Amino acid sequence: MTTEQETTNVETLNLNALDVALAEARARKAAKEAVNGTTSVGESPSEALVVSRSGKVGRPALTEKEKTEREARRAAEREERKQARAAKKALRVKPPAHLTKVQKAADKLAPLSEASQLVYNEAIAALTAPELANLAQHIGQYNRQNATLRALDTQLVEGARVRIIGGDPRYVGQTGIVARVQRIRCFVTLDSSSRDAYCFTSDVEPVVITEINVTDDTLPGGEQQKEVTV
Repeated sequence: MTTEQETTNVETLNLNALDVALAEARARKAAKEAVNGTTSVGESPSEALVVSRSGKVGRPALTEKEKTEREARRAAEREERKQARAAKKALRVKPPAHLTKVQKAADKLAPLSEASQLVYNEAIAALTAPELANLAQHIGQYNRQNATLRALDTQLVEGARVRIIGGDPRYVGQTGIVARVQRIRCFVTLDSSSRDAYCFTSDVEPVVITEINVTDDTLPGGEQQKEVTV
């Protein structure tokens, strides 16, 4: 054996002896802390380092109880991660595009009165889908026929101020100026918007403007003022 090989073997033995000494010191420290009720950071009494005669350092084998607890902890963590992923996926789910359109159309409808709501509830509870569709068509036809008949007897002039009382729920209750008059329909330029509302002439009513003369004693000579009410 050469001198270099002997030096290498001596250094290896020294390193192994040093590792064994360090491991033994750690094991003694862990045992002492376990007796005193304290634990080093990152270690527990059950995880104290074990030194074998060969100088190898390893962890002690877990007991059955510790294995059971570890498996239960891991299973709980897996279930928690699974639920978190499911909740995150549910937030990303969007309703079908067609259902969104239907909901937007429903939001534009005017609210029902109590009597109308009762009739509506009874109809949807007692009738089938085809019967409801047929009934809706008959009601729509009835309303259009009456609106047309009323429009034939309604006389409007361009420039008149009117209030919308029927038709599109978006415009009901708004006022404006008649921009153009047709046989049974008209265009109304709304006060609240630059767009024109297209509706039956029977769906609008003239706005009555009443002038009231009021005498103001604070004015010179008790002059009169005119108040306009709509």
